[in-house]
Amino acid sequence: MRKLFIIRHAKSSWDHPELSDRLRPLKKRGVKDAELMGHLLRKASVYPDAVLSSPAVRALATAEIICRHTKFAFHKVQVIDDLYFKGMEAIMQAVHKLNPALQTVFVFGHNPDLTELVNCFSDTPINNLPTCGIVGIDFNIIRWEEADFSNGRIVYYEYPAKHR
Repeated sequence: MRKLFIIRHAKSSWDHPELSDRLRPLKKRGVKDAELMGHLLRKASVYPDAVLSSPAVRALATAEIICRHTKFAFHKVQVIDDLYFKGMEAIMQAVHKLNPALQTVFVFGHNPDLTELVNCFSDTPINNLPTCGIVGIDFNIIRWEEADFSNGRIVYYEYPAKHR
């Protein structure tokens, strides 16, 4: 059994319009939401064996907060350029290349790519993965390259607005 947790970055700040999209930080609410989601993962005893992230500041900041809660060393996060708006297929390729020894993997990125990925990998479509939303998908597979919609099942779906 393999478990993939697809995590959209938390709410980002637009306070500095001079910053490029890639450099936008989290806003205060985003930090608070990431703390909440990290707490929920820890409470559910979800701990990653590997973490992949987009290089965008808001994705990495979300990953850093959630890693702290799930006891994953942030310096081990694999930053992958193809997770920054390169399409759902690029994320799928990164997942398919994962070492089969890894059981639980977190992927931090952006919409619309993540919503498309959830809908490609799971048996239950969603309309939109909200900011800092997390979808956990179980795959009854041996190698990550086998992951697809025919063997993915959503087992976890949380987002901050459910807890306000």
